[in-house]
Amino acid sequence: MNRMYTAQGDETVLAAIAEYEGGLSRARAEDLAAQCQGLADAAAYWAWLADYVIHKRIPR
Repeated sequence: MNRMYTAQGDETVLAAIAEYEGGLSRARAEDLAAQCQGLADAAAYWAWLADYVIHKRIPR
């Protein structure tokens, strides 16, 4: 997915805000933050990030 281009810190900040302001569980907040960045859930975000780190390019 080419829409994803932010760093890990962005997802973490979005999740923290959703958790604190929205009263969501950490897991739900992380899923929501990933979805806001165009991914299915937090697991997809971490897979995207791992692919980026390994291949040193933005994953498709």
